[in-house]
Amino acid sequence: MEVLKQLPDYARPIEGLADVRALKRHLQGLHGFSRFRQTLICDGRSLDDDERLLSPADLQLVLLPFGPADAEQVNALIAAARGGCASDVEEMLRRPQDPNLVERTIFGLPGFDTPLLAAVEVGDIEKTRLLLEAGAAVTEEVLEAASLDLKLLDLLLDYGRCLYQASAAGCAELVRRLLEAGADENYLHYEDNHLKFHCTTPRRKIAIATPLSIAAQRGHLEVVNILMSAGADIYEEASMGSPLYAACSMGHVDIARLLLQAGAENSSWGFAKETPLYVASLKGHVEVVGLLLECRANVHRGSSIDTPVYVAASRGHVETVRLLLKAGADKRPGRTSETPLGVAARKGHAEVTWLLRCHAVATSAWRLGRLVAWLTVAVTLVKVGRLFPCLLSIARNARWSRAPR
Repeated sequence: MEVLKQLPDYARPIEGLADVRALKRHLQGLHGFSRFRQTLICDGRSLDDDERLLSPADLQLVLLPFGPADAEQVNALIAAARGGCASDVEEMLRRPQDPNLVERTIFGLPGFDTPLLAAVEVGDIEKTRLLLEAGAAVTEEVLEAASLDLKLLDLLLDYGRCLYQASAAGCAELVRRLLEAGADENYLHYEDNHLKFHCTTPRRKIAIATPLSIAAQRGHLEVVNILMSAGADIYEEASMGSPLYAACSMGHVDIARLLLQAGAENSSWGFAKETPLYVASLKGHVEVVGLLLECRANVHRGSSIDTPVYVAASRGHVETVRLLLKAGADKRPGRTSETPLGVAARKGHAEVTWLLRCHAVATSAWRLGRLVAWLTVAVTLVKVGRLFPCLLSIARNARWSRAPR
């Protein structure tokens, strides 16, 4: 136990601090210890939190360490936070008990629940406020559990993450209120990379998406409108790709149209260096493919390996292949030197194979017709070239043979 010396500035009443609880909260801002770990002593007597500060007094501040807590006490605090009374939670915190201890299983192993997570999951504002005041840590699990409750957000004060969660859930009104409260519309959401290549390799956080990207991917048109009106960056790219890429990957044509009208680049890269046209062709989203082609998307540009028509043919998307061919898609070999016709035939997509063969015949006939036309023109020019000197000679002879008047 640590005892501080008498401090006159702390001992005299301060305007607005009417009781011991208010004074302890004021002191917490000075030394960082919650009121549950403070004891104020006056004339050898410990003061209760509800006692009024009516006159100047010499007070002694005692800071208490966390007391030992067994598994039963830890689980009791979690249970009280989830379903008990706020007074029970406050009494346990006054022991003082560490609010960040996790539950213990029947085998004595640590679990996953904390008192704060339990209180947030049931939406209890009062107990959440008590645990935050006691120094409970706001973890990612806590923020995700509270992301759809604005009152809890006011306590947890992480509007960026909550805006991301609200955008993912399509809660348009909550998104609007979070933006009004000052949430960053371009908040970049990070998550732990759970792929570890060696046991000693630490997990690192990777940028997943922005609120606009996740809303576009989930198809929440109203949320996308709200975020764009707030100035969200339509070009921001993370591991999910740009907002346009996210919308095209899931076939949300209305959102894709909105983003394109706002100036989004239809050639922006997404996951693994894929264009929006590539991922839409891969998944067979015909309307999205048609929209992108109308907006002059590069029909030959797909991923770092394949073209859009190659992946569409490999998946058997007949209408998608037809649109791409009509737009002049390149039918040359893609991955492993295989043509779209070859991969469609190998995978047994009969209709796509027939379409590609018919297009190949039509293209060959067109090229042959164009060649014949050029040859005809060339022969005509040659004949004209031979005829021209003869005509010139006849004209000269006619002029010189004409009798003078």
